[in-house]
Amino acid sequence: MSLHHHIQNSKFEYFSIIIYLLIFISLFHRLGYQPLYQEEPRRAIIALEMIYNHNFIVPTEFGEYYYKKPPVWNWMIIAGFQIFGTNEFGVRFFSVLSLLVIGILIYLAVNKYINRKTAIYSSLYFLVSADVYFYFSMLGEIDIFYSMITLGMFFSIFHFYEQKRFYPLYLITYLLAAIGFLTKGFPSVVFLILSLGVFLLYKRDFLKLLSIPHLLGILVFLILVGGYFLLYNRYNDAVYYLDLLWSRSSNRTVVEESMNSLLVHLVRFPLDLLKDLLPATVLIVLMFAKGWFRKIRDNKLLEFSFFIFVVNILVYWVSPGARDRYIYMLLPFPIIILSYFLTQNLESGNGKIKIINLLNAIILAFVPIASITPMFLHELKFINGLYIFSISGGIIGILLLITYLSSNASNKLLIMITGLILVRFLYNFIILEHRYEKSDARTERDFAYEILDHSGDHPVFLYQTSICSHNTIFYLEKELERVVSRTEDPKPDDIILANDYFEMDATKYKLIYEYEDPRFKKIRVFKTY
Repeated sequence: MSLHHHIQNSKFEYFSIIIYLLIFISLFHRLGYQPLYQEEPRRAIIALEMIYNHNFIVPTEFGEYYYKKPPVWNWMIIAGFQIFGTNEFGVRFFSVLSLLVIGILIYLAVNKYINRKTAIYSSLYFLVSADVYFYFSMLGEIDIFYSMITLGMFFSIFHFYEQKRFYPLYLITYLLAAIGFLTKGFPSVVFLILSLGVFLLYKRDFLKLLSIPHLLGILVFLILVGGYFLLYNRYNDAVYYLDLLWSRSSNRTVVEESMNSLLVHLVRFPLDLLKDLLPATVLIVLMFAKGWFRKIRDNKLLEFSFFIFVVNILVYWVSPGARDRYIYMLLPFPIIILSYFLTQNLESGNGKIKIINLLNAIILAFVPIASITPMFLHELKFINGLYIFSISGGIIGILLLITYLSSNASNKLLIMITGLILVRFLYNFIILEHRYEKSDARTERDFAYEILDHSGDHPVFLYQTSICSHNTIFYLEKELERVVSRTEDPKPDDIILANDYFEMDATKYKLIYEYEDPRFKKIRVFKTY
């Protein structure tokens, strides 16, 4: 390697370290600012009720058995509460940490089996991939943590197979599969069977499944999963729990959906996948070259990446109930392949690299546009410092674009990623502020505090089958430090929440507050005589 190339690579690596640091800061910046959102309050409620019930085996929701997910992610939220307090940051911390661990796993695997530059591109492209970076990395939901566990399982299969170390291969793979099962249920079994069984069949090493290490791996899985459900069975019917977990997984398959749903999904799914892979999607132009599959087969990690992606993605492609977030653990594999072809062609300056540079320039050109747009949106006018954020972002975006146009090929991509990071910071300042002030989640949280103002220290219950937002219930449970459960026979001085379709006996219940829920039916707050 010439001195010039050594200097260029050193600059590239120093620049990439700065990019990693900026991504790290952007992910944690204002992480706990907005109220709980989407499915977050449900997960947080289950974690709180485990704490209040002094029972970390049985998930409950509103005091009733919860069957839709096993408990591991709730344990992670409990750990977040113990470290950071019962707050939004505690709910979300391990989701962001899991995303960073995925980035590290990608880097370590690619650096060992391909090269460092490909490792840097692969990990960065995943960390800033559209759906993950601009949406799910802000939420304390299960999917990124589950993806980390499942990706670790994939990499353990590959790494230990290459080293011919079958004891750690099976023990670690089945350990991670067990954790995955206790996080999300039966999808982990599907990933395990397809990835391990079909991979060994492809490698013509299928007889390795008939071995003592494999039996020990199965034993690890059975001890962990079976042990949990044996403990669960002390409190409730574990067979019923497993049956519902299975039903929930199978309901998303093609067998349970209509033909119209399947046809729509077959068309929409690959388009959503291309969207989720952005900005790495632009690298697909590199695959339009003779001999691309032979080059994949020349490198064992690339071959494994192609194999794992194709084998597993087909299951979701023909499952109309599948969602984008279900396949986050598969996104690293096409990104690794695309990043490899990028590093192989980067310095050539060929026509495909010119197309990629043009497409990245177009992406970067949207950064100043996205930065200044909030200034012209009436619903954002209330945000303090809006013009400062927007104008500053616009200026920095233009400077990045100018710098991009005059930079070498390696740094162009890092500059484009820097532009995405800038947009994420602006998102944190502007959009999260809007959600904090104007979202339904904020309204539902405030309703919880209105109830608390009227209820004092009295117990709060949901009346019969009444519906109330999970957000409201979470903040009630947080402040009351007790479970808000359902009741059909409230006691004197209890506070109950009932929907407007319940006819309440005025001799037994006193109306103390009414609330128009933005997403549910009207909720009335009563005190029991």
